Amino acid sequence: MMVDQQSIGDLSDALAARAESFCRHYFPVGQKNGNYWHIGDVSGSKGKSLAIRLQASGGRKAGSWNDYAGSPDDYGDLIDLLQKHLGHHSVADTLNEVRAFMGQAPSPALKANKLSPAEDANKRLERARKLIRFSKPTYRTPASAYLLGRGIKRFGPALRYNSSVYVWNGGELPEKYPA
Repeated sequence: MMVDQQSIGDLSDALAARAESFCRHYFPVGQKNGNYWHIGDVSGSKGKSLAIRLQASGGRKAGSWNDYAGSPDDYGDLIDLLQKHLGHHSVADTLNEVRAFMGQAPSPALKANKLSPAEDANKRLERARKLIRFSKPTYRTPASAYLLGRGIKRFGPALRYNSSVYVWNGGELPEKYPA
């Protein structure tokens, strides 16, 4: 699907004009400090390393953000932030969410089995525990060969290896990868 660049710019400007309302909606645990909304990271955790500018000043656009604890590429406008926050692979999906937030389109249909944030966190935690349960120590695995090749000689019992973890890459079927 082709996305009109002008519409992205217009949406970005409209979203920037509502930056504080955007932050309160998508990052409710954040805190306002002067002209910035602070959160821990793109997932919206509590913290202060990611700063979102609420109003334009000093030649900088409202809605611009920067994650000072992340990589140098962790910055952009509110559309970029929302795409990372929601984990969308497609910009079109993110633009649909932006339009819904702005009241320009119907809100994306909620799944009938939509979990609360706490239930979702518990489910992710259980998946992580299951991954650890079915993994083995890294000793004499491709992971240890890789780490030794990089000069890392000490790995503790917390470092584990699993030869086949299923990952959804947007296709119809999951793919197997070592982890």
